[in-house]
Amino acid sequence: MGQLAGAPTAVFAADWTLVGWNGMWAETIGDPRSYAWEERNLVAGMFRTGDARGREPIAAWPVRSWAGDEVEEEDLVADLRVTAAAHPHDARLAAFVDRMLHDSPRFAHLWSNGTARPHVGDRKTVEHPGSGTSTSTSTW
Repeated sequence: MGQLAGAPTAVFAADWTLVGWNGMWAETIGDPRSYAWEERNLVAGMFRTGDARGREPIAAWPVRSWAGDEVEEEDLVADLRVTAAAHPHDARLAAFVDRMLHDSPRFAHLWSNGTARPHVGDRKTVEHPGSGTSTSTSTW
């Protein structure tokens, strides 16, 4: 990530846990420590209980997909299903999926449809409270 200091950069694990980010990411997206996601996991943040989606579940996450929140949720769950199939003996991953199935009816509904496909990214809008709105094509 040090070589990418001139661009907002973050690294997500296959289960969508945010494992690292650079200073420009924190300036553009916000400090990930302020997101209030369980285990710094994007999927857990997207499907927090009390799930009206809007601004509530991941209020500190200022990124919006041009495809819409529902499509982004579908894509993340389908991608997580690919990860779970690739790592069937990963107890931590299985426990995470079980917890999400229990805690989020929306996640459980999307998981039950059986769709599995890798996430390929899309156009995103970042609504930063200090620096305004910007748009980019991304893989997250």
